Order: sequence, then C-alpha cells, then structure tokens
Amino acid sequence: MDFLKQNSEQHEIALSEIQHRVKVNEAEMIQTLQELVAIKSVEEPATEAFPFGAGVHNALHYMLDKANADGFQSLNVDEYGGHIEFGGTLYSEQGEVIGFEKETMGILGHLDVVPESDGWEYEPYAGEIVDGKMFGRGTSDDKGPLIAAYFAMRAIRDAGYEPQKKVRLILGLDEETNWKGMEYYLKKVPAVDFGFAPDSKFPVIHGEMGLLVFELAKK
Repeated sequence: MDFLKQNSEQHEIALSEIQHRVKVNEAEMIQTLQELVAIKSVEEPATEAFPFGAGVHNALHYMLDKANADGFQSLNVDEYGGHIEFGGTLYSEQGEVIGFEKETMGILGHLDVVPESDGWEYEPYAGEIVDGKMFGRGTSDDKGPLIAAYFAMRAIRDAGYEPQKKVRLILGLDEETNWKGMEYYLKKVPAVDFGFAPDSKFPVIHGEMGLLVFELAKK
C-alpha cells in the first residue's frame, strides 16, 4: 500500500508539473493556432512541387519549422504528409542511449480545411477571439485539436518526462477530400502500433476510418 501511495503521489506531482507547463505556454499556444488558422490550407489542384496546392503545404511547413525550432524530430514525406515525434529512447543504467523502443503511439491530425463558403460573421482565416472563443476555419477541425496535442507533447517534454514509447504526431494533408496523402505516407513510413485521432469534438471523436459515398435503392 505504501508503494501504491508513493506512485500516486508521484503521479500527482508529474501531472501538476505538466499542467503548469501548459499554463505557462498558453499565450504561445493561442498565437500559434491563430497563425496556423491564418494559412488558407484548402486543397487546390496539384503542382509539380505540391500535390495538394501551395496553401496546404504552407501549413505543413509551418508546423515542421516550429517543431524543428522547438527541438523535436520531424519528417516531411515528399510533401504528402509528415510527422513530429519524441520519446521512446532506451537508456543504460549509466544513462547512455542504447537504442529506441520499437512501438509507436500515433496522434493523427490534419492541416487541410473545408472551403469557407459564405455567411461568416468573422474573417475565416484570422483566428479572431471574441468572448473567449476563437473563430476561424480549422479551429475545431482540425488545427485546434492538432495544436493542443502538439503543446501537450511539449509540456510533457519540458516538464522533464520522456514517454517509454515513441509518440508521433502525424500531419495529414487531404483528410477533407481523398486521403491520398496518407496512402502515400504509409508506403514510406511504417504504421504506428496504436493511437487516436483528436478531431473536432474530441474525445467524442477519437478515430477516423475514411470516407464512404454510396446510394441506397429500394423498390
């Protein structure tokens, strides 16, 4: 029982430190989301350089550049998708790196958004904050949840903790249309072992299976 009590106390200390890091970075998190929302990442016809158009890839490069500046490992998979990851390092008793954990936990998000259409009360690509709420395309689907996941990863790391398994934040680029990006990405990068997809009303929405278009006919 003493062991369980000690573990519980350590858990509370760790959680408190991580929550503190989240609070310290709150202003930066909001600014980061506003800057990401300001990028009009609607899929456009492919170009030689960008399979999903320049806007989507500007959003991808924004996230990868930020991750690199923050000291994370990142990967751009030929402009079809990318990821940000940390954790899973194996150490000897002397604290030396001796390898990496094989299992990876995935957090699947996407940077593309649906076209804005008409009828917006606020600018769709500004991230305006009104009465404590941010308005803009992608704030809930899926830039907001993706930024929340990214800063959660950073809070854990900055609090001095490293997950035993590798944590990979996957950046999808055409979730709202054809999912060709993930098809290509998974040909180049092994699939994760388990994970979740924080999209829109997370945790109610925590997984995705793709798009299905069909017709029902009855005599």
